[in-house]
Amino acid sequence: MIEIKITTLKTLFKNIFISLISFFLPLSVAVGLTGTGPGCKPGELCNPLTGVDNLGDLAVKILDAVVKVGGYVAVIFIIYSGFLFVKAQGNPTELENAKKTFFYTIIGVMILLGAKAISIGVAQTIKAITL
Repeated sequence: MIEIKITTLKTLFKNIFISLISFFLPLSVAVGLTGTGPGCKPGELCNPLTGVDNLGDLAVKILDAVVKVGGYVAVIFIIYSGFLFVKAQGNPTELENAKKTFFYTIIGVMILLGAKAISIGVAQTIKAITL
């Protein structure tokens, strides 16, 4: 059986995350600068964040992206914790490790969704005060 160490998996996830960011970030900037947005002339430098007029909207947009990426990461870690449960085969210490991984993944998802809810509440409060 192939034994995979936790540090190897962490390094792998880190490298995949950095690779995805380094690929999609320049692509998203290039798409935002093409001049295809509403009210933007060709060759003109445009705001790539359509619909963002204030700081509250920007925070909500950023957290939307974080929640999307965090959702994928959470699914990967839930699958990984299931793999740990299968790999444990009744070993109490490995079962405890699998339980901790699953528990911390669920806690992370709760924190992620709580941050999203708080950001929406703060953005709506800022909108209500400024109107």
